[in-house]
Amino acid sequence: MRKRMLLLVGMICATLGMAETTIGFVDTQMILENYSKTKEIQNSLEMKKQNLQEMLNGEKEKITAKENEFLGETKELDEEEEKKLKKMQQDFQNKFQILQQELDKSQYIAYQNIKTDVSMAIKNVAQLNNINTILDKAVVYYGGKDITKDVIEFLSGTEKIELE
Repeated sequence: MRKRMLLLVGMICATLGMAETTIGFVDTQMILENYSKTKEIQNSLEMKKQNLQEMLNGEKEKITAKENEFLGETKELDEEEEKKLKKMQQDFQNKFQILQQELDKSQYIAYQNIKTDVSMAIKNVAQLNNINTILDKAVVYYGGKDITKDVIEFLSGTEKIELE
């Protein structure tokens, strides 16, 4: 009986040894702040946003000028002038919505690309360090290996590592 018990305990220990899990963690916020592509995309999106704002301001000025023109001539808008003005305002709103959607789409695609890059870098660094579970730093209270700096180095290309 004792031999069976020792054999059973030995088999359990061997099984647990084979299923060993190594846990690592990353500070995602720090990675994003230090990833050059994030900064480039933020700058690019800011420029697009400024260009959009300038273009919309120009369109808005045109509408205001047309309003002043109509009002300056008659003090009251006739039906035709009112229709023209409403059409200009509606066109402005439509253009604004389309441009805003395009900006949102560009932003979404850009951040998806960054997310993919960061995920692949985390996976590669984890493999290189024989870590099979990676968590975000926010959920780790104790233990684990911090690979944040390694991921930043991987993304910046300062660490040239060949993967199998």
